[in-house]
Amino acid sequence: VANCKKINEDSSNRWAWFALVLTLIGLFPTLGSLLKGCLKICFAYGRKAMFGAARAALDANVWTASSPYVEAGIRKLNDHLARPQVRRALAWLRIDNPYSYLAEELRKLSSGLNVNQLTKVFDEAIAALQKLIELVQKWGTAAMQTRAGQLLQSVRDVRKQANTQLAEICKPAQDWLNRLAQRLDVEQRTLNRAQTNTINPHSFQRYSLDAEVE
Repeated sequence: VANCKKINEDSSNRWAWFALVLTLIGLFPTLGSLLKGCLKICFAYGRKAMFGAARAALDANVWTASSPYVEAGIRKLNDHLARPQVRRALAWLRIDNPYSYLAEELRKLSSGLNVNQLTKVFDEAIAALQKLIELVQKWGTAAMQTRAGQLLQSVRDVRKQANTQLAEICKPAQDWLNRLAQRLDVEQRTLNRAQTNTINPHSFQRYSLDAEVE
């Protein structure tokens, strides 16, 4: 809804459509909860870039213009991956290298991204919104009913343009996803880099037998 409101302010703003694409990707049912939780952080900061960076800068080089927002997202992702609950989930899923895992999944997303996928989840989201608005129109005040109807119509107006607009934005979105995957690869290498021309000590703390078994 927030993306649609932004698009209705200026439907020619392709970066508002780009932000909508990132939101719709987050609704793909094929993404597991762990993957969604991690990627939604990156995508949230990607949307901030689409709304915060100057349009001229985005038109010139979308990745360069969005990089400050991406870096903020990476820092937030690092915090998320350090949470005990997430670490337990990674261990249970036997994911030893979350950055490489996320990068690989991003590349899969990018390679398979198409208009049909996006419009399908868009229609599902609109159907869910319609059910909610029907409740508002049934039980809300007259003013609420009017506003709810206008809200639904504003989303439907965006949907009417979606096939054409999303077709134009798919390629830039794929490129951005691939660059984000590369950035996650860099983060992995940074966290596991060795020091050249020096001894690389590997500190080791011996576990007790019970702890090691566990």
